[in-house]
Amino acid sequence: MVLGTFTADVDLAAGTFEIRTNPAAGKSSGTAGSAALANLDASVTVANVGLAWIDAATPACISAGSPRTWGAVVTVKNNLSATTLSGVYAEITSFVGGTGLESCSNATVPTGLDGQYGLWSYGSIAPGATSSQSNWIFKYATASKFSFSGRIVGVKVDPANVASGTQRAVTSFWNAYNALADNGTTVLVAGDTSGIDFVDSSTGLFQQTVATAGLVDAIAVAPNRIWYSTRVGNTSYRVGWMNRDGGAAGSAIVSVAINAGWIFTITPDPTFPDTKAWFVYENRSSLTYIQSYTIGTGPGTATTTGALSYGAALGSDNRLYVSTSDKYIHVFSLGADPATEVGSGWYTGIDCGSGVPQAVAKGLDSTLYVGFGSGAVCSVTTAGIFALKGSAAASVNSVNATASSEVWAAAGTTGIKRVDTSGPGYAVGIPGQETAGGSVTVLLANGYLWTTTGGKLWRVTLQ
Repeated sequence: MVLGTFTADVDLAAGTFEIRTNPAAGKSSGTAGSAALANLDASVTVANVGLAWIDAATPACISAGSPRTWGAVVTVKNNLSATTLSGVYAEITSFVGGTGLESCSNATVPTGLDGQYGLWSYGSIAPGATSSQSNWIFKYATASKFSFSGRIVGVKVDPANVASGTQRAVTSFWNAYNALADNGTTVLVAGDTSGIDFVDSSTGLFQQTVATAGLVDAIAVAPNRIWYSTRVGNTSYRVGWMNRDGGAAGSAIVSVAINAGWIFTITPDPTFPDTKAWFVYENRSSLTYIQSYTIGTGPGTATTTGALSYGAALGSDNRLYVSTSDKYIHVFSLGADPATEVGSGWYTGIDCGSGVPQAVAKGLDSTLYVGFGSGAVCSVTTAGIFALKGSAAASVNSVNATASSEVWAAAGTTGIKRVDTSGPGYAVGIPGQETAGGSVTVLLANGYLWTTTGGKLWRVTLQ
């Protein structure tokens, strides 16, 4: 998102400059040689540190044929009291100065930005009037007047799930791929206590906790129902359900040989979503199970695959796509009970590298997106055609497509990352992130991205 804009007029020969702040009206001037930048708004400000300099030591990015330089140290300050600015860049979008005045950017160009005129990375800036600074360097070939304008971009990361001023602890297990769900006006998050928290999807504030009989592994939302699951020792799991507002809660135990395994995914049935759901779980040994549960009837017959599962998603064709440790995406029809596998599955190793597929998500179009242990993220059509989208540079435990051209993935201990192309992505660092396990869930709800890491829930503003 654009945090603000700036415009600068520079005359190094006269030692003057003129500021036009955007969008605020008014002008400002300063002492000779200062870098001219605009104050953006009350929450984000930018300024130079001291005067501009001329002919400092030539950096490596300035060619030997143009050894003269000018520049200044420029700070970006975050005046917000509780919001971290992450993935912050200063980008010059228009530079009227001609050949010989090119900048020396310090940033690898992420998706959606342009380094043609100048791009500087500021990383994450903590709240509370905290500043980050970068050295802006330009070639010096003439004393003529010139101007430039640009923008400060980044995302806002807010602590969510806050009650009485305290951040509530939430599940942040490495395998909790489905610990978040979009409930319309609320986001559902599995707590470290036995319950599901309801969080306002506009403000990020805690509303209520609905108690469960154990720690929640997965959550799913149907038109009029919330489904969840918990483990019960090594020989069973608990199916839970409630109304969308948290009322009329019920549950039942399904006896299976889960052997300390995990319940990764819940999928409401395409035909009877309020009364029937499908559970994907593995027995920590060699098998993955796909099993239904119908309220009032009980569990259906389980179907197995010969490898461990790390995630699943319902495709636009109402088939269930399950990623497994044998590097396959297995396709299951849910038209009858039990689920039946369609074909022999799709091998992912050829088109998506050597990693194991761990996460599967459906985009807003008919495309599926798959995250791999190698860090790769691939798109795949329901016809089994794979295409590499990019890399999150870490094991991808969760992936979410906000649009057909914008894909976000959990990127291990670095937070989350936008992965759209085979080039660099747009990374968002999450405050308080873990040193192990990292960010495991990324969810799009009400125009925000939500993620769990460091035992907390975070809301990321993209617009």
